[in-house]
Amino acid sequence: MPSLKTLSSNRSLILLLLSLIFATGIGLRAFHHSDWLILKSDQARDAIILDEALENGFSRLPLLGPEAGSTGFRLGPLSYYFQYVSGLLFGQTIESLAYPDLVFGILAIPAIIALLRLFTPLPLALFGGALASVSFFLITFSRFAWNPNPLPFFTAAFAWSFLSALKAPEQQRRFFLLLSVLLLGAIAHLHLVALVSLCIGLSLFVVFTRVLTIREIILGLCIFLACQFPVFLSEYRTHGDNFHSFIGATLGDRYQDTEHGWHEKFWRAYQEGSQALWILATGRQDTESIQTRGWSLSCPSRCQATLPMTLGALTFFTTIITLSLLSLRRLSRDERKPLLFILLWTGSFFLVTVFVAYEIEVRYYLGIIPAFFVLIMQSTLVISRYFRSLSTILGLLFIGCLMILSNIEASYTFLDELNRSQFSAQDSRRDLRFGTEPKVTLGQLRAIARGAEARFAKETPVVISGESHYVKSLYVVLTQEFGFHGCYLRGTHRTLPQNWHHIYIEEPAKHPELEPFGTLGAHFEPRKETAGMSPLPNNCLTY
Repeated sequence: MPSLKTLSSNRSLILLLLSLIFATGIGLRAFHHSDWLILKSDQARDAIILDEALENGFSRLPLLGPEAGSTGFRLGPLSYYFQYVSGLLFGQTIESLAYPDLVFGILAIPAIIALLRLFTPLPLALFGGALASVSFFLITFSRFAWNPNPLPFFTAAFAWSFLSALKAPEQQRRFFLLLSVLLLGAIAHLHLVALVSLCIGLSLFVVFTRVLTIREIILGLCIFLACQFPVFLSEYRTHGDNFHSFIGATLGDRYQDTEHGWHEKFWRAYQEGSQALWILATGRQDTESIQTRGWSLSCPSRCQATLPMTLGALTFFTTIITLSLLSLRRLSRDERKPLLFILLWTGSFFLVTVFVAYEIEVRYYLGIIPAFFVLIMQSTLVISRYFRSLSTILGLLFIGCLMILSNIEASYTFLDELNRSQFSAQDSRRDLRFGTEPKVTLGQLRAIARGAEARFAKETPVVISGESHYVKSLYVVLTQEFGFHGCYLRGTHRTLPQNWHHIYIEEPAKHPELEPFGTLGAHFEPRKETAGMSPLPNNCLTY
């Protein structure tokens, strides 16, 4: 393969390709970042918390981070720290809260390239970087603020630093091990499933290979626990409330699924894994789960319509895992250690998802994405070395180009729908964050706020009601950026005290009488000048 060797030795060409990869990745993640920013209830909650901290100091940040699902258990506060620093650097604006996720989304590209370079020749590592650059999966989760979003960077950086430590000289080994422990401590603040699966895989790897000394393990554990200081402080002050919430969630009905047998959970988790890998590789969401009823399979009409793609995703997933396992057998003892770590990590993640197979969401896979990249590239390397022919190389190159083009198409469609959401109520396709919901962005909420500014006097409070996903978001925009004050109500409340301004928001497709603002409609009702004073409506919220 002389052309690949030429590429590896041509520094100018490498720099050109890297520049193209990074420029494309930055553009797809940063294009119209503010106007097309997703701002739902979770992001509005963070905006309220950070506004208070930026006004009154770092000590006003909570000791715990966002809630994990609806379990009552809360993660560490690292995501709030990132947002706080961003607010200090870039100003007290709503979009500044999303800058850390944008930055980590961009940094995930070189982190993935560096990780792949430990396993594959430079051309394959660059292809992996190109795929990460245009990945619909990664782009989607880089364009809004959410605590799991930085996981691809942190898990890729952890795997790279830990594996680099295994073959580094003593001085560098200490640095890489320290870096990997700090990164693992950060991951503990971002997502529980990512942490648990990575710790299980790491523990198994250390036990099987004995690559760490007892001293290194103890010291690493101490540093990791030190990274959780805010969580421990909160537990001390609340007498272990968060831990009790974790135990209650673990032993509660939500994760004690008695309706499905273990074989059903295994099958469901396997399908979910194949769909996540398929989305990563192609950007396509054209698969559906094949349902189980005991030991029988069921494929309703919607499943049948996508059955070829579903089977293709399952075949692709199985092939990638099989080829990676086969390549493990062909490597020497020292060479197989990095790949063994990736496989143990992936296997541990799969086992964890079996327990929550019917609760899995796409975000669960953010932490395992770097391992998926390694397995895809490792499988490609196995095929290219086993079938040493020009036709094989051209075939792999053709498939690789299709994967990149398919992701570009999916990413373009996603961005185009974010653009159209500003002025059109047209239904959009399903995506990784919104599902089948209409897309609503910060640009639309600001347009509604400008409409309120033109109609309402700011001395009078405003009550916002309607679409529950966005009433808090509009409240944040009105109060933090436009100087209004008031409160919000979830759900329909068309009859309210007349001495308050009222904004009612809903989907215009369901309420054509509303003034359209793209995929969100609004009705503005100014206060009645003759109305007397009345108290706040019941359940009207400001937090």
